[in-house]
Amino acid sequence: MTVLGYGSELYWIVLVLSGLKKPFFCHCEERSEEAISLLKIPFNKGKIYIENGGKNGGGNFNNKSMSHREKYNLIKLNLGYRNKETNLLISETDYIEMSIKKKILSSIKQKPYFSKDDFVLYKNDCLKLLEQLPKNSIDMIFADPPYFLSSGSFTCKNGRMVSVKKGDWDLSNGMKRDFEFHFEWINACYRVLKPEGTIWISGTYHSIYQCGFALQANNFHLLNDIAWFKPNASPNLSCRFFTASHETLLWARKDKKGKHKFNYKLMKEGNWPEDFIKKPHLQMRSVWAIYPPKKEEKTFGKHPTQKPIDLLKRIVLASTDKGDIVLDPFAGSSTTGLACALNKRKFIGIDTEKKYLDLSIKRLKELIRKQNSKLKI
Repeated sequence: MTVLGYGSELYWIVLVLSGLKKPFFCHCEERSEEAISLLKIPFNKGKIYIENGGKNGGGNFNNKSMSHREKYNLIKLNLGYRNKETNLLISETDYIEMSIKKKILSSIKQKPYFSKDDFVLYKNDCLKLLEQLPKNSIDMIFADPPYFLSSGSFTCKNGRMVSVKKGDWDLSNGMKRDFEFHFEWINACYRVLKPEGTIWISGTYHSIYQCGFALQANNFHLLNDIAWFKPNASPNLSCRFFTASHETLLWARKDKKGKHKFNYKLMKEGNWPEDFIKKPHLQMRSVWAIYPPKKEEKTFGKHPTQKPIDLLKRIVLASTDKGDIVLDPFAGSSTTGLACALNKRKFIGIDTEKKYLDLSIKRLKELIRKQNSKLKI
C-alpha cells in the first residue's frame, strides 16, 4: 500500500493495471509533489479509478459489485495540479481525463495535423485512422459523409445557377460501390464506439437510405430520424420537382440493450431561439427548423456541405456530457469540433483535404480569440 494524498481527508485510489487480476489499492494522506508524480505512472499500463473516501478513509468502494465504468465515474479527486503552459490550477480529475485521452490517441501512429487542448485533427482516410483507435473508446460520432450527388448538374445558389460538383470526393462510383463505402466506414465506427455510444449521420435522399441500411446491417439500433428543415432553402430551377428544403439526420445506438445518453431535460426546457418550431417547456420534436450557416460562420471560407453551428451544438448537447470524446470521420471545416469546444467536449476530427483542415484551424483560433475577448470584458 502506498500513502499519498493531503490533509486529514483520505482519498482511495484504485489502479487497475494490465495483467493484474485484482485492483491495486492505495490511499492519500498528504499533498506532495511525490503524490502527483506517482499518479502519472499508471497511464502507460492501465486505468486509474478514484473515489473520495471521506474523512478517516470511510469510503464505500466495492469492486466486486461495480463495473469498471461505474468505478471510473466515481473520479472525484481534487488535489492541485498546475498546468505548466497556462499556469492555471486544474483538478486531478481533469488531469486524469487528459491522460486517458492521450492514451487513446497514443495508439495512432500518425502525428496529428493539428492539436490544441481537446481539439485534434488528422489528415488521412477515416478508415485508416479508425482502425488504429482502441475498441469502445469513443462516446459519440457525428458523420456527414459524401452524398455522392456531384453529377455535373446545376443548382441555385444566391440566385445564380452553379454546378453541383463539390469535389472528386463527392462523385458517385455506382450504387454498389457507394453502399460498400458507407458499410465500411460505419462498420469501423461501430468498433470504436462505446457500447452505450451513439452515432449521428447527416444526409439527403441521395445517400441517407444507404446509410440507414448500412447502420442496420452493422447491428446498430436506430433511435430517431430527424428532419432538419431549412427555412430559406434554394428554389428548384427545373420546376419539375418539390423544392428540397430538408436534410435527414439518423441517430443510432451501438448496443441495442445499452443505455445511451439523452439530455432530455435540456432539450425540453432549454432555450432554442434559432428554432421557431420548438415551443418552450414542450418536448423536443423530430423536426428542427434551423437556418443554414450564417455569414459569420463563413468568414474564412466554407465547406460545400458545411453545417450550421446551431445544428451541431444541439446534437452535441443532446447526446453527450462534458468531457466526452466526440469523433467526426468527415470533419470538413470542423463545425462539430467548434460545437465541442464551446461545450467542453473532446474532439477528434479526420479529413483528407488540407484546405478544409486549414479552414478548421482558422475557425478554432477565431473562436478562441472571441472567447478570450469576452473574458477580458
